Amino acid sequence: MELWLIFALISLFAAGIQAFIQKIGAVRHYSSSLLNGYSAGISAIFGFLAVFIFEGFADWSWLLLLVAFFSGILSLLSANLRMDSLRYIDTTISLPIHKFISPLFVLIIGILIFNESLTETEWIGIILGMLIPLLLINHAENLRQTNLAKGVWLITFSGFLSALAFAVNKEGTELFTSILLFVAIVQTFMAIAGAFLYRRSRFKNIHTYTPLSDPKLLKLVFISGFVQFFSFACAMLALAYGGALAIVYTIRSLYIVIPIVLSIIFYHEHWNTKKILVIILSILVITLMQ
Repeated sequence: MELWLIFALISLFAAGIQAFIQKIGAVRHYSSSLLNGYSAGISAIFGFLAVFIFEGFADWSWLLLLVAFFSGILSLLSANLRMDSLRYIDTTISLPIHKFISPLFVLIIGILIFNESLTETEWIGIILGMLIPLLLINHAENLRQTNLAKGVWLITFSGFLSALAFAVNKEGTELFTSILLFVAIVQTFMAIAGAFLYRRSRFKNIHTYTPLSDPKLLKLVFISGFVQFFSFACAMLALAYGGALAIVYTIRSLYIVIPIVLSIIFYHEHWNTKKILVIILSILVITLMQ
């Protein structure tokens, strides 16, 4: 197994845990900006600690700062919209739509901008990876939703922003040799943007107020920040070690299986044999990417 694929699989698992944490935050009515921004701050701390141990800060530049700024803003907005969509539609609807739209945009960007070429097997894997999540959407699921139209709009826009952020990150791995420093600064900008948006939402009374020192919130954001750092850092390392943009993103997008299964277990979301099939097919897609 190639090193880039190992990093991609670690990123997949960590992203799945993080997505389920967003589900928990949505159920508890936490502000998406608060949870995601707070988590990014914890992730940034882990990132700078890793930079201090493994890389150092010699590769810092204004260009790195600028690229990280765009990545951080796009990433936070995408994460916020994805979490907000979970207030209106089930995980089994939200994430499949997200993971059809965003890999499609990433595939287009990878071919048109980064001139990536794929083998026949990889094309099959990518197409399956995009289509598999759609198996989770059916008429019975639609009837269960609180506000289907609003939820679908939010998750669609989130998918588009996620694709743009990943393209910026790909450019970052080609421009800079200090991957961990790039990751840490991206997370820092996510945290700053999250704090700004949270203050605005507080002023407008958009979300239920949660004290910053709330023990349940602190526990959640610590776990979220830890897995967020590993997810993002491993995705960037997968790109840096030769993984194609579309392939790495498609593999990582299969993380939706993890929060779907956990949501079924802990929140009793709908479960059927089709979802078992999705898990099996997701494993098949990963084998096609090797």
